[in-house]
Amino acid sequence: MNINGIDFSSTEYWLLKRFVDCYDSNGDVTDVTEDRFGDPYATGVMDPVFRSLVSKGLIEGTVSPECIRLTAINQLGLDCVHDHEKDKVAKEEAVKEQRAHDYKVGAAGVLGGAVAGGLVSLAVNWLQGFVAP
Repeated sequence: MNINGIDFSSTEYWLLKRFVDCYDSNGDVTDVTEDRFGDPYATGVMDPVFRSLVSKGLIEGTVSPECIRLTAINQLGLDCVHDHEKDKVAKEEAVKEQRAHDYKVGAAGVLGGAVAGGLVSLAVNWLQGFVAP
C-alpha cells in the first residue's frame, strides 16, 4: 500500500498503527515494547519491520537482543496513519452513499414498473371493451 508517497507492507502499517494508537491514547510511546522473553516464538520477528519504519523516518527506536523499544513517533508516521484512516472512512461513506442511491433507484424502478403494468392492464381492458361484443 502507498500512503503519502511511502510504500508500506501490511505488517509495517500494522506495527506503525499499533504505535500511533498507543501515542493517540496517552501521548507516551516510550513504554511500547515487544518483550523477547515472554514469547520465544516471536523472538526477532518484528526486527526487520521495525528497522524499516526507522529507516523510512516514521519512528525512532532501538532493537536489542532483549526487546524492541520505540522512543518516538515522527510527525510523518502520525500523518501517514491519520491520513490513511481518514481515507478509509471517506471511502466507506462513499460506498454507503452509493448503496443508498442504488436502493432508491431500485425502489423507483419497481414502483415505476408496477404503475406502468397497472396502467397497461387498465388500457388493455378498456380497449377490449370496445373490440369485444
